[in-house]
Amino acid sequence: MKKGIVTLALTAIACYGATAQTVLEGSITANTSLNANTCYLLRGCVQVESGATLTIPAGTKILGEKATRGTLIIKRGAKIAANGIASNPIVFTSNQPAGSRAPGDWGGIVIAGYATNNQPGDTFKIEGPCEPIYAGGTNDADNSGVMRFVQLHYAGIPHPTLPDNELNSLTMAAVGNGTVIENIQVTYANDDAYEWFGGAVNCKNLIAYNTKDDDFDTDFGYHGKVQFAFAYRRDPNQHDISGSNGIESDNDATGSANGPKTHPIFSNVTLLGPLYANATAHAEFRRGMHIRRNSEQNVYNSVIVGWPLEGLYVDGATTIANTGTNLLNSSYNTYYNNAGGTIGSTAWSGSCAAATSAAVWLNVGATGTSCLESGNSLLASAPGYSGTLTSAVCPAKPSFTLTTNNLGAPTYTGVSDLADAFFVKTGNFRGAFGTTDWTLNWTNWCPNATSYCNLGAAAAKAAAPALQLVPNPTNGTTYAVFEAAKAGKVRLVITDKVTGMILRSVTADVQAGEQRVAFNAAGLSVGVYFVRVEMADGTVTAGQLSVN
Repeated sequence: MKKGIVTLALTAIACYGATAQTVLEGSITANTSLNANTCYLLRGCVQVESGATLTIPAGTKILGEKATRGTLIIKRGAKIAANGIASNPIVFTSNQPAGSRAPGDWGGIVIAGYATNNQPGDTFKIEGPCEPIYAGGTNDADNSGVMRFVQLHYAGIPHPTLPDNELNSLTMAAVGNGTVIENIQVTYANDDAYEWFGGAVNCKNLIAYNTKDDDFDTDFGYHGKVQFAFAYRRDPNQHDISGSNGIESDNDATGSANGPKTHPIFSNVTLLGPLYANATAHAEFRRGMHIRRNSEQNVYNSVIVGWPLEGLYVDGATTIANTGTNLLNSSYNTYYNNAGGTIGSTAWSGSCAAATSAAVWLNVGATGTSCLESGNSLLASAPGYSGTLTSAVCPAKPSFTLTTNNLGAPTYTGVSDLADAFFVKTGNFRGAFGTTDWTLNWTNWCPNATSYCNLGAAAAKAAAPALQLVPNPTNGTTYAVFEAAKAGKVRLVITDKVTGMILRSVTADVQAGEQRVAFNAAGLSVGVYFVRVEMADGTVTAGQLSVN
């Protein structure tokens, strides 16, 4: 495999006639520091190997290459040191020019650790189209590094052939609580914004904006803590056939009793569904919280507003049984305008004797005894968030401070789940925001209108020359036919469509004008491959080659 950062750190290309960019490609096997004054192109599956640390300074811009599904993977034993600051965040986004970006333009970030999970042998393969990446172990204190003040825009891709096998914008797989994850903004995720597969990592100040699938997804025995998380479904067209929820939680795919159980503790979450800003919602938008498959998800001091179905849905006999043993809790939460009702469930049985139905268990407006919940409330009027959230958030920046606090008071004392020092207990508000807007300065609510690395100037330039591959399909010699704007060297590269791995590379000297560069596809397995030509003037053209 290529040692991409070692061999290609000095290789620069220009995308769409934009500023030269350094390509990140292949494997990073030694400690490597990026430069905030350089633009980086994330090409294919870039893997930081065990023992190596990738340091990304504040202000660095990394553009995921659409043609190769650019993805950054931090393997077990590796670290990421992405230390942005509020005035100078780190940005991961699409390499497409401003105005042309879309969900799924690139893969996202995957962090794999050695923490505990409930999969056989404590180890599992991570979802997604990159080569097999494994996570899991026995060390909940494992440290995969730091991500702080980081934006992730337009990430998340499906596997080309396997259903339910996707990359999320930020995937945390068996990540330990020695890792720092805080002040992260995900916009326009093509699958989940955040998904935790096992592990014990704790996270603070998370944003999910216009996610396609679930904003926050917990699975495989995740048992960490999350405080101050905000999800907003402003775009009525961003929804998924699998059902789009604010929080979705499973113990595992079959709802087994394998341990450690999925038992995260969330506090101060705001989940604004599509009905918060829109009069109607597509049927694929579902619930504020969908707890299922024997999960023990816990949510406190939160606000759930504007979902087409229930604010909270407890799904399945084993999940309901967890309410009876105080392993699944939902207390001191505020609900408003959830069209399907505040709470729903499958056939209710197996909870404690006092909880004769889901509504009785949620115990709105009362203090619970036995397994009944406490402090939940229904709003009589809209929550006191700024009107800037329902007006156009782009180009105007929304304000997230409460204009009036009608959400009810939070409770931290007397709740054993919240006794941990991780939880900030000073705010007098439910949900993610009070009188302080922690999104200021480091977030971007107009990621499709922002020009990075002069990509915006490229929109006014002619499109890159078209690439023809003749013959196509082939199992032998093929010609790449294209126009070269100037004389010089060109590089033709064949990559695996799934992993992004470089399989063949040809360099040729050309003159300006139409070119026919021969390359040999013999020996490649039957399938579809990406072919790209890197021109002497920095432009790149790409196509697909079928091998029969």
